[in-house]
Amino acid sequence: QIRQKYNIANNDLVFMYCGRIVPDKGVYELIRAFNKLPGKGLKLLIVGGAGYSTDVETYYVRKIKQIRDERIIFTGFVPYSDIQELYTAADVGVVPSVCQDAFNLTVVEFCANGIPLIISDRGAMKELVNDKCAIIAKYNNDFEDNLYKCLKLMADNSQIIASMKDEAQAVAKRFSIDRYCDKFNALLSDAHEVNYER
Repeated sequence: QIRQKYNIANNDLVFMYCGRIVPDKGVYELIRAFNKLPGKGLKLLIVGGAGYSTDVETYYVRKIKQIRDERIIFTGFVPYSDIQELYTAADVGVVPSVCQDAFNLTVVEFCANGIPLIISDRGAMKELVNDKCAIIAKYNNDFEDNLYKCLKLMADNSQIIASMKDEAQAVAKRFSIDRYCDKFNALLSDAHEVNYER
């Protein structure tokens, strides 16, 4: 149903970006890299707006819309409660942040849905995944070309995508609420013991 809504064929390979459309997130570089990919059976779904709850078209949003080709689809802002439904349309998630991203929840959400990833090596994102569920694009002066190579590798190798799905879900299970609470309680216990000893 989501693919029908956005005029995406069932056999199209869909790359998906999900997040704010701001310079720090590398959307401009992603679109330029995607535009270099040959083939009509490829789509890039850009989910999100310039802000957390707005569809205001900033200069940056207008700029990237001007360079997109016809295979790139913008959904605009989507309420968080509806994001899960959009994940069902994706084959590969792309998180091309150029800032020092901390814990990127979108990475874990892609993984939880069994969606292999292409990420940049900025910040802590690379610590959330492994090479069995994600390909990492090195951030340097050739970042756009590095992204293109990662996109092309996925586009040309459907077996790689298939092999990464189960591992992606296994990785996401490391970030359950129960594990979070256990680690949080352990930290509190450790802190209490340190203070008591003092």
